[in-house]
Amino acid sequence: MFNKRQSQFSKLIVLNTKKIVAIYLLLSIFFFIFSNQLIGQLSFNIMMISKIGHIREWIYLFLTAIVLWVLLKHYTVAIRNSETRLAQNNIQLTATINELSAAEEKLRQQLSESLRQQATIKEQNEYLLVLLTAIPDLIFHFDRNGFFVDSKATNNMALPPNSINPLIGKSVYDLLPLPLAQDTIHAIGEALNTAELQVMEYHLPVNHQDRYWEARLVKLNQSQVLAIVRDTTQRSQLLNELHYLSLHDHLTGLYNRAYFEQQMHNFHGREYAPMTVFVCDLDGLKSINDTFGHQFGDQLLKAAAAALSKSFNKHDIIARIGGDEFAILLPKTPLHEARAAYQRIRDAEAEYNAQNNQTLLSISVGFAVSSQDSANTDELFLEADNNMYKEKNNHKLQCT
Repeated sequence: MFNKRQSQFSKLIVLNTKKIVAIYLLLSIFFFIFSNQLIGQLSFNIMMISKIGHIREWIYLFLTAIVLWVLLKHYTVAIRNSETRLAQNNIQLTATINELSAAEEKLRQQLSESLRQQATIKEQNEYLLVLLTAIPDLIFHFDRNGFFVDSKATNNMALPPNSINPLIGKSVYDLLPLPLAQDTIHAIGEALNTAELQVMEYHLPVNHQDRYWEARLVKLNQSQVLAIVRDTTQRSQLLNELHYLSLHDHLTGLYNRAYFEQQMHNFHGREYAPMTVFVCDLDGLKSINDTFGHQFGDQLLKAAAAALSKSFNKHDIIARIGGDEFAILLPKTPLHEARAAYQRIRDAEAEYNAQNNQTLLSISVGFAVSSQDSANTDELFLEADNNMYKEKNNHKLQCT
């Protein structure tokens, strides 16, 4: 802009200089025409020549004044216009400077915000890295076709060292049993299609050891899924133990009353006829506990449970339903098989007593068998219980 103004000013000087030269050329011609020598040749009147000389001087002064006035006016206008343009340029320059300053401030703020975001992202990445390091889980990154994109494992997992990185690029079909691989592909598809959490629980041995796992799959983007896999072996074992304890008597290992009553309800129907129910009672348990202590009584309860277990198949439902009471549920068992089972109980009882002569094992046994047309387990249980008490009373009479 400065060079442009300088060029315009130079053009103005050149143009005005040409005008001045032209005017003074005209004046020179005028003075030549009215010079003393030329006038003296045309006229010999000295007074006339003197007057013409004075007039010439006044004309020269007048013309010079006019030229100077015109030039001064022209320069004044030019300077005023130049000042106006300069003021406008200064305004534009000031506005440009303000815009540049605002842009610079905005860039500075953007840079500061960018640096702040970078610091936040770095802090979050460090936090995520620490979090991933602390999580005792396997983390897998799958594409929609079941190929490993990335993975992470911890050293405390029961896996060979550096056994995870080689998974990248491989398919679940390369590493998992076919049914489990198919289930995984299905879960990946469901996670991508529904954007909902998919949970898989499965059994997969590692290093020849039984292991149970829980996989949680969540949609990462339109074509990839993140899976967090946790070793749930201890939890599964604990749940299995709790489930076992919820169905079994902790002392004898037989089924408990809750499970027996549940099976009584399940087998309540004609399709299970003829149904047989045994009810047994360990004789004299209270006297034994009072005389020898509960520890001795517990041993006798275990002996009774062992005698009953020996008398039936392992799939038969044998339960301890009370402190000294036992019950057996035998679907599709006719009368002759029930009598044979009763005799096996007596044989097991006699075998125990032959080997243990300090305290005799005495079990009162009652059973009931339904007809071929019905199997009302509640009625059978009451009948077997009554038969058991009849035998118990007979034992008391014999002892008396």
